[in-house]
Amino acid sequence: MIRKAPKVMEPLIAMAASGDVTADELRAKLATWDKAQLERNGFHLLQAVSHDPSIAAVAMKFSVVHEALGSMPWTLWAPLSATIPRGNGHGRLSDEDAVRYSTYVLDVLKVRTYPGLVYQACYFGWVECARLFKDRGLYAPLEWQGYSGTTDDDRLRFVRTLLAAIDPPADHLLMLREGLPKGSAAVTMIDMATAEPAGMEH
Repeated sequence: MIRKAPKVMEPLIAMAASGDVTADELRAKLATWDKAQLERNGFHLLQAVSHDPSIAAVAMKFSVVHEALGSMPWTLWAPLSATIPRGNGHGRLSDEDAVRYSTYVLDVLKVRTYPGLVYQACYFGWVECARLFKDRGLYAPLEWQGYSGTTDDDRLRFVRTLLAAIDPPADHLLMLREGLPKGSAAVTMIDMATAEPAGMEH
C-alpha cells in the first residue's frame, strides 16, 4: 500500500507538477531537501511530474527526480525507451522532444552514456536525436536486436533511420545484419546499402 505523502512535501509535489516550474528549478529545490524523505516519497514526485503539460518537461523532471533519488544512470535515460506517463495517459517523445530532453541530460545532468542510446533513437525514428548522439561521440558498431516485441516495421524504421542519421560503413552494417531475421525487409535494406555499384565488382 502506497502511503500518503507527508504534508510538508505538498508544496514540493505541487512544484513538480506545475508547468510553470522548470526542471532546473525543481532540481535546485530537490538539492535542498532531506534525501531520506525524498526516497520515502519518490513515487509521489514521479507521479506529480507527469502532470506538466510539456512531455519533454515531464521527461526532464523524471530524470531530475531520479537524480535526487540516487538512481542508476540508465534509469535517468528511461524516457528514451518507454512511454511516458502524462496525467491519466501515456505518450512518447517526438524527435524534437527527444533532442531537447537528451541535450538536457547530457549537458546539465551529465549522466553517463552508452552506445545503445544511438540505437534507441534510431529505433523510434528520431533522426535528429540520433545525429545529436553521433555528434557527441556515442556511436559505436553493435549487433543490436531491438526490444521485446520488435516487429518487421520497427526493424525497417530502425535501419532506415540509422542510414539517414549515421550512415555507418558497410562493415558496421554487416555486423548489425547478423542480429536481424534472415529475409526481413531490414536485411534487404542493409543489402541494398552495402551492395557495390554496378561496374564496381572485382
